[in-house]
Amino acid sequence: MIDISERILALNEIPPLPSSSENMAKLQEMKIISARPEYGDMVKFRNFIVHRDEKIDLEIIYDILKNKLFLFNAFIEEIRRIIQ
Repeated sequence: MIDISERILALNEIPPLPSSSENMAKLQEMKIISARPEYGDMVKFRNFIVHRDEKIDLEIIYDILKNKLFLFNAFIEEIRRIIQ
């Protein structure tokens, strides 16, 4: 999601914004993706996982995979819609 959002902004001659969440918000502002706060939350969660040094609660990861994985598919479908 992060790479795709940066690529879409670059194709529109918009430099990446200071944070990945802001990039997602910009795509929403541009009506490229729907205004789903969950997209920004997913990016924030990714950053939390990547930058956290201590142990991560696997129950939280499992819950997200079980209950939020559909959001990745929703994002993919929105991107497919704009490139067709």
